[in-house]
Amino acid sequence: QEDLLLQGDAYALENGILRLTKTDASGTVPQKNSVGRVLYSAPVHLWDSSRLATFETTIRFAITHTNNNPADGIAFFLAPQDTTIPSGSQGGDLGIFPTSGSQDHVVAVEFDVYVNGQWDPSYRHIGIDIESRDSKKTTEWESVSGQVVTARINYDANLKRLSVSATASPQGRRVNQETYTVTYDNVNLKTLLPEYVRVGISGATGQEVAIHDIRSWYFFSYLVNIAKKEKEDMYIAQYV
Repeated sequence: QEDLLLQGDAYALENGILRLTKTDASGTVPQKNSVGRVLYSAPVHLWDSSRLATFETTIRFAITHTNNNPADGIAFFLAPQDTTIPSGSQGGDLGIFPTSGSQDHVVAVEFDVYVNGQWDPSYRHIGIDIESRDSKKTTEWESVSGQVVTARINYDANLKRLSVSATASPQGRRVNQETYTVTYDNVNLKTLLPEYVRVGISGATGQEVAIHDIRSWYFFSYLVNIAKKEKEDMYIAQYV
């Protein structure tokens, strides 16, 4: 895990799982108002004067509830290289957005398990966020707390399309799986983000809580239309 940067409350468990938010000493009771993030240590080359990167990432995670109202969720994000946790970004801002709810040069995919009535839709959702916690596109998901979720996020530079597919598996088994998808077009990352970015995963609790664990993470990118692909690939942990 030397290729990773941990921010805030994030820490590694002995079994290789990354826990993003605080628990008590027993590891079973999540704590309020906690934010943690993990970032890939090397910047990712996203674009240059004539090219734009295509990327894909796969995240395997679990959000485990301890009551009937888990919060708040996990998000994959791209941000400037010097990104830090914004002040007051616990809860529904998911460790990405300040209390104003907007932040230039941030693109994220959120896996939100708590409905914040001020800005969220009226359901738990997967959302695509462009410089704001107000998701541009969402799809409803329910009853995923405690399940192992495999999320695949793809950005197609030619189509300028950001797409998400997430499959929830009860207890990690390949039975009774549910798959949720959301796609957003006309996403020009060249106008939204700097040439080099940091990629990361964030999790947060607020007044309501849950345990946010990353089981594994894979990221790969390349600049399109070049003979030699420039890539960034990584594994956080083996599947467990």
